[in-house]
Amino acid sequence: GKVRDKVTELLFKISTLLLVYGRDNGIAHFNDALILNVAGSNMSVATACSALLDAFSDDDDDTSSRAPSDPDDRSFYFDFQLPTVKSYLMEGLTKSLKQAISSLDSKPAAERLIERLKLPRTCLVLCRSEKLAEPAFRLFEDVVLSLPIEFVGDLILCDRIALVSLFDLVTGNANKIPDLEYSKQTFAKLLGNLAKAGLLPKAVSNFGVRSHAIAALSTAMLLNGGEENIDDNDDSIQRICLESLAIVLCGKDNDVTLTPVESRALASAIGKVLSSTVLNRFFTQASLEATINDVTVDFRLNREAICHSAEARLLCAMAHSPESLEILSKIGGLEAIGLIAHEGEIKAVEAVQ
Repeated sequence: GKVRDKVTELLFKISTLLLVYGRDNGIAHFNDALILNVAGSNMSVATACSALLDAFSDDDDDTSSRAPSDPDDRSFYFDFQLPTVKSYLMEGLTKSLKQAISSLDSKPAAERLIERLKLPRTCLVLCRSEKLAEPAFRLFEDVVLSLPIEFVGDLILCDRIALVSLFDLVTGNANKIPDLEYSKQTFAKLLGNLAKAGLLPKAVSNFGVRSHAIAALSTAMLLNGGEENIDDNDDSIQRICLESLAIVLCGKDNDVTLTPVESRALASAIGKVLSSTVLNRFFTQASLEATINDVTVDFRLNREAICHSAEARLLCAMAHSPESLEILSKIGGLEAIGLIAHEGEIKAVEAVQ
């Protein structure tokens, strides 16, 4: 009500005086008064910071009545004053929650606050804000990612906006975090962990974002600096996105299932890099076998691993569409599928018949 608005306005003015105009001494006083000495506990600090952030969230709307009416003052308010105050509050929230979740006594309360604030979603959305991306990412990395994957998954995958934001951040689309490559790697690892935990496919299906997932993950696979192959490094963005894409597209019996439209789109987008990756793995394996040249060594498991890889399964699924097969035939796809078929993989054999 009116009392809340007046208190919020007063607190914002005090914060602005300390942080915007007070320089180093002002920042120190802000930390002492509003963060470090709030009731003396990490959870009290976290609760206070979250309450203030919530109170100031009304001002995100450019129609806010609390914003100055003068155009120049209003611009300064939205471009500098408000982001500055919010950044310091987010820093206080990061420090207090990080300490709270490291203690067995306060961790349950911290997790309840994180859940109530819908913190993962808030951070993911703010990572697309030029003014708040850096503190939002720091809060996400230091607090959210330190929690169990099941807990994080429940909060992200129950929200369509959070899930779509995560896909976009992996590709760099609207990602405003200063260290862009590092942030994309971080988000890709989270996506991969959600996929490996079996949490991602259901959410993609429930929210009807399969096409968005395909577009985002296939785009991220091509962000490899011009490399033609996707290596076996489990920590690379390309490998994580490739494995995640295969998991998302799995149907019954763990087979990759694609519609004709999806097949054609993927063949055009990533068919070449998948074909090249499969061919390179087979050539590397052939070189290994020629080097060792020992008939007593059984290399079948190595070749089976290639045939069961995400890239091989995706290629075989694409090849079942006549239109996609025509695209693949021009970019080395048939050669790759032929080598898979030679190992007796039914899907590949069906595709080349």
